[in-house]
Amino acid sequence: MKIGWSSKGIRNAERHGKRKRFAGFFLSTALLTALSAGVVAPQAAHAASNYYVAPGGSDSNNGTSLGTPFKTIQKAASVAAAGDTVYIRGGTYRETVTPANSGTTGSPINYQAYQGEDVLISGLDPVTTSWTAYSGNIYSTNLTMGLGDENAVFVNGSNMTYARWPNKTGASPMTNDGAAIGSGSLTSITDSAMPNQSSGWYNGAIVWSISAAKWTAWGATVTGSGGGTVNFAIPGDMGDYTNPGDTTRGDKNYYYLAGKLGLLDAEKEWFYDSAASKLYLYAPGGGSPSTKTVEVKARRQAIDLTGKSNIRFTGIDITGAEMKITGDNNVIDGMTATYIFSHNARGLYHTHPVTDDGIHIMGSNNTVKNGDFGFSDGNIFLIDKGSNNVITNNYIHDADQNGSYDAPVRLEDNGYNDRNYTTITYNTIYNTGRSAIHFTRPGYFEHNDVYRTNIVADDGAPVYLGGDLLNSTVAYNYIHDIYWQSGTRAGVVPAIYMDNGTDNAIAHHNVIYNIGQDAAFRMNAPTNGGRYIYNNTAYNVPSTLVTMAGTPAFTQDNNLLNAASSNFVDAANHNFRLASGSSAINAGTAHAPWTNGYAGSAPDKGAYEFGGTDWTAGVQGSTPPSTPALSYEAEASANTLAGGASVSACTACSGGSVVKNVGNNAGTLQFNNVNAGSAGTRTVTIAYANGDASARSALLSVNGGTATTLSFPPTGSFTTVGTITVNITLNAGNNTLKFYTNAAGVWAPDFDKITLLATDAEAEATGNTLAGGASVSACTACSGGSDVKNVGNNAGTLQFNNVTMSSAGTRTLTIAYLNGDTSARSALLSVNGGTAVTLSFPPTGSFSTVGTITVSVSLNAGSNTLKFYTNAAGVWAPDFDKISVY
Repeated sequence: MKIGWSSKGIRNAERHGKRKRFAGFFLSTALLTALSAGVVAPQAAHAASNYYVAPGGSDSNNGTSLGTPFKTIQKAASVAAAGDTVYIRGGTYRETVTPANSGTTGSPINYQAYQGEDVLISGLDPVTTSWTAYSGNIYSTNLTMGLGDENAVFVNGSNMTYARWPNKTGASPMTNDGAAIGSGSLTSITDSAMPNQSSGWYNGAIVWSISAAKWTAWGATVTGSGGGTVNFAIPGDMGDYTNPGDTTRGDKNYYYLAGKLGLLDAEKEWFYDSAASKLYLYAPGGGSPSTKTVEVKARRQAIDLTGKSNIRFTGIDITGAEMKITGDNNVIDGMTATYIFSHNARGLYHTHPVTDDGIHIMGSNNTVKNGDFGFSDGNIFLIDKGSNNVITNNYIHDADQNGSYDAPVRLEDNGYNDRNYTTITYNTIYNTGRSAIHFTRPGYFEHNDVYRTNIVADDGAPVYLGGDLLNSTVAYNYIHDIYWQSGTRAGVVPAIYMDNGTDNAIAHHNVIYNIGQDAAFRMNAPTNGGRYIYNNTAYNVPSTLVTMAGTPAFTQDNNLLNAASSNFVDAANHNFRLASGSSAINAGTAHAPWTNGYAGSAPDKGAYEFGGTDWTAGVQGSTPPSTPALSYEAEASANTLAGGASVSACTACSGGSVVKNVGNNAGTLQFNNVNAGSAGTRTVTIAYANGDASARSALLSVNGGTATTLSFPPTGSFTTVGTITVNITLNAGNNTLKFYTNAAGVWAPDFDKITLLATDAEAEATGNTLAGGASVSACTACSGGSDVKNVGNNAGTLQFNNVTMSSAGTRTLTIAYLNGDTSARSALLSVNGGTAVTLSFPPTGSFSTVGTITVSVSLNAGSNTLKFYTNAAGVWAPDFDKISVY
């Protein structure tokens, strides 16, 4: 089958190199057509000007040269007109940028980082007032914070927690760490363990809860309290479905209380007394906050494009504030956006219209691409008006941290009588309190990699749909590793959920695996029809492909449900392309247009056509920071080739291709997006071919730094691959590695791939220490053919010894494990004998199915020990396969 976009989407997007983290897109003809729809004729252009901005400049300058820059971006934005470019020098700009003018279709206004320097527009202001000891490690300072429940406090760049009980202990902002509700009603919660039980003590505070049906959390203001009871009014239209007194669904209900000075008793907590204009803070590590950088949120918007069109922002980052786009034909390229929206839980609700938060798009033909958008208590992207907007090739993560109906991407029908389409494609979306996409207006959700959703709410789905979606598509996505983490009951969390009232939605060619609850799909009645489920692959999911409420009308065919692993190329490593001899080949039925162009005598079953064109999902040219790739092919589309360097076939090479013609003071090969996980020295193996009789050489520059000369000995022929190994210093996150020569006639070798080596350690290795009943057992699914069982029960321990690092620092630790229970297992991890942290290991489906979790650990240079155990009888850790340290 020819894999690509649906008839209303785009096909075969090509990628090339870009700034910072991701491969940029050349937009295909169909998408360019969509973006230009309805655009007016170009206006007459004035003579284009360049403006410059620098932190050391002055707004009284003319801003027209590097020597006379403006000080603020807003000053440049007040004068820049169509065709102008604003170059911004590196630094932090604490302002809201609101352009005074629009560009035109042929002459946009360009705002861009100067020569790749790091430019940050911040919604935060530093606290410069003096701190006074209040009580113990709690200090106070006088200042005004004017954003109400959107106030936020940061210390050394990290977000602090609003003072609360119980204290926040989990590493994730979304593990609720709440107290179990003793009893409750629609207007009250009672808990005998609640502190501060005097009458009225909690009045005016915030109560947050995930209760009853648990399809959304809610927050409310405490109106009365005393004797272990708080009273409130549940906001919005939630009613009985979120009643904190309802335990009929088989799990406890949870709550926490926040927003009282008397609850401030732990490091990283803060409280603001608005009446006295005073901030209280227990800084990380204790002591006076004056020794740290403390910032508070001061502005809601970082960039405001209300009514402005044809403006481009390239390489500009934002933090602590939002962005609003109501104009048309704007482009946001290469942005890293963090802590986009903050809200301290009060008044959470899911009635309409949705509040104005996150990156709010209401215009048409706008594109947001090649970015990293993370950390929001609400939405990341909210699109509720306009047509042909495109969100593509972005990491979108850590959203809806309060656990409401918000989402990383929310396509919302907000009553504007606007039913136009949005394209969401080639994004990697993960870590969210409920859904990855909340889908109640038309769109195309295709080629996205989605995982770790529904961390708070257990009735919902990674892809949640409702309303008449006018033949919207959910296609060519990876949806995987979905396990609810905030309770014990089996919830209603399929991969794709067409709720009641959903009409005219098509889900086809999706790969769904490691789903812990419900089914691959859920269909709820009623519906007027138009629901189709074709050619999806579901693996390690519950035994029913579709669960239902009522009798909804839908059509399904050509789906593969929990087929044997022999059908796939490598199911253990999540390669679900069909293997030769699979019974799914030619076993399907033709359903135009979804099966057009099949390769054999009939369509295949499942998401891939054997012999057809393969498809991919997620950000192209890189991998999520939490799961860094080890190998990077030289011929990958994300890399930059210049000066004659070119891709050529190579049967001996790992990807079937090689990059030739690097050198001669012209040809260059740059690997983009080499993800180190964390900063430090790494060992990189370079696979190459050199058919000369003597060594070839090349220069290697890391992140544009001073180049090192490398020697590549002969490999015998240009069809024989050899390797050399080199130690390099990498930054946290993504890096560039550029190979070239600086003399005519000096040629580098042909390049196959580079590999960022990990330190792997098998659990069963003889150098490890097993005690208290922990033992090695055969495991055919495990990397070394064995695993370690019986860790826990306050007895069994597994200690990895001699985990050797070339340098000290924070590293990414991936733990491969097996958990056949229906709920998460836990274990304590102590590094080098230090204070242990608690880790949660979600179910993997069986004790013969391997899963992974990823955590950050601080390791010493040289040898380290990592010990896994539990400290309670009856509490068992999972079985351990191996660990990998990046």
